[in-house]
Amino acid sequence: MSYFWLAAAIIGQFMTLPAWGRFSDRFGNKALLSFTGLLVAFLPMLYLCGTTWPFLVIVNFFGGVVWAGLGLGLNNYVLLLHSRRIAQRQLSFQVLSTPSDGPLERSLEAA
Repeated sequence: MSYFWLAAAIIGQFMTLPAWGRFSDRFGNKALLSFTGLLVAFLPMLYLCGTTWPFLVIVNFFGGVVWAGLGLGLNNYVLLLHSRRIAQRQLSFQVLSTPSDGPLERSLEAA
């Protein structure tokens, strides 16, 4: 059951990242960060209101949806602040280090 708990948030993230990207393209990163920032503030209250396990799984799914939008907005904001060359370097570092078994992580563990 604990794996289903984690899977709910991850499924919520993967299902909504394309929609958050379209939202960001249409309305901008400021709107995305404002909207998801407000939702993140109310998310802990939903956990406090829940008493049944299925409701808490739904709240965790919703949390994945909201955090995906906030994470995307923050990442886009950082990439927009830097020059193109620095942004490309940062993005390539993220690609190498983000997966749990990424090539950069393996090389750092070996050192």
